Amino acid sequence: TNKGEKLFAQLKPKPSITKAGNWTIGPILPNGTQESQNMPTHPVAVPNGLFALEMPRPECQPHYVTVDYGSLTGKSKITLNVTVEGGPFFAKDGVSQATICLYFQRIWDDYDATFWVDNSFGSDTNQNTQYFRWFATTTGWKQLAPGTFELTANLSDKWTALRAESEDSLNPKDGAKYFKGAIDSAGAVGFVLGGGDGWGHGIMSPNPSKIIVTSFEIS
Repeated sequence: TNKGEKLFAQLKPKPSITKAGNWTIGPILPNGTQESQNMPTHPVAVPNGLFALEMPRPECQPHYVTVDYGSLTGKSKITLNVTVEGGPFFAKDGVSQATICLYFQRIWDDYDATFWVDNSFGSDTNQNTQYFRWFATTTGWKQLAPGTFELTANLSDKWTALRAESEDSLNPKDGAKYFKGAIDSAGAVGFVLGGGDGWGHGIMSPNPSKIIVTSFEIS
């Protein structure tokens, strides 16, 4: 991990994760494109929880739901409690079962999964951004269906990186190194919605639906 990048992530003020306005529905790409079609930038605050993702029509297709939290150094797990209404839910192809999965990413991810050069702290550090996004594919995911449930992912579990092929967070070759770097220099934390061809590639429902986040904890 670049030492300057790690320090920046650790010292960066952490916004309240209990305020709906601090969460983002996205991702929003560097060019300004909103990947979550027909969704607002922020979820709606609700009295019986933290916030809700409202999907009033089939064209509403959320992908990522994140908060700009910062470094996860010293943390051990992420826990999400959700109540889901409506459905059924499908991946964007309209056929595959939808999924929800806990997630975090390293700061300054360009969403391009390519090599990235950072000269901002006086060093020339090549970093592969396909290891910047991590998905809790062991215990931190489930198929999305109406009901109330909890997802918990320990940071000691096996996590899967974007386009990492055989690499994962427990792989001693490169995966563990990249995962440690992402933990130390983490940025956004939250969950993704997908299924079919990808964890965070978006979901849809033919009926008005709602995903209510009742609690989200990092400990």
